[in-house]
Amino acid sequence: MISRQCLRLVGAMALCALLAPLAAAGALRVGSPTIDGENVTVPILLESGADPNVSALDFRFNYDPEVFTPVTARAGGATQAANKQVQASLSSPGEYAVVIIGMNQNTVEAGEVAHIMMQKVGDPPNGRSNVRVARTTLAAPDGAEIPSEGGTGTIDLGEGREVPDTEDEEESG
Repeated sequence: MISRQCLRLVGAMALCALLAPLAAAGALRVGSPTIDGENVTVPILLESGADPNVSALDFRFNYDPEVFTPVTARAGGATQAANKQVQASLSSPGEYAVVIIGMNQNTVEAGEVAHIMMQKVGDPPNGRSNVRVARTTLAAPDGAEIPSEGGTGTIDLGEGREVPDTEDEEESG
C-alpha cells in the first residue's frame, strides 16, 4: 500500500513537471540610459535563459507620458547581427509597441536588441521616472512561443543614470 506522504510527493513532482515549461526562458530588461539634454535613449536587453533560439520578439515599452514622448526605436547590436529590423508605434499615451522581425530564421543572441529614443516633455516628481518592458513575446525560428518576462527600471534625470528595479514581472505572452 502506498502511503499518503508518497502520494503527496508524487503529486508535487507531477505538478512541478507540468509547471516547468511555464518558467521564463528569456527576459527583456531595461538597460542603463544615455541622457543628452532633453533626449533619453533607453537600451532594451535580451537575457536568454534555457532557450537561446529567439528569432522574433515584441514587447510594450511603458513610460510616463507626462514626462516622455517616444521618438523612435532602433535596432541594437544583437538585432543587427541577426539581420532583423525594428518597427515601433505608439499604442496609446504611455505605451510604445516594439516588434523585432526579419525575413530570415536567424536567431537573436543575448544583448542589446533595441534602443528606445525618447524626448523629455515634463519633469517627474523627485527627478525620477519609471519605465517598464511588458507584454513580452519571444518566438523560435519555427514560430513556437518561448516563455518570457519583462522588467522595470527607473530613469533618474537628476543624476543621469538608471537604477534597475530588482522586482521583475511575469509578462509571458
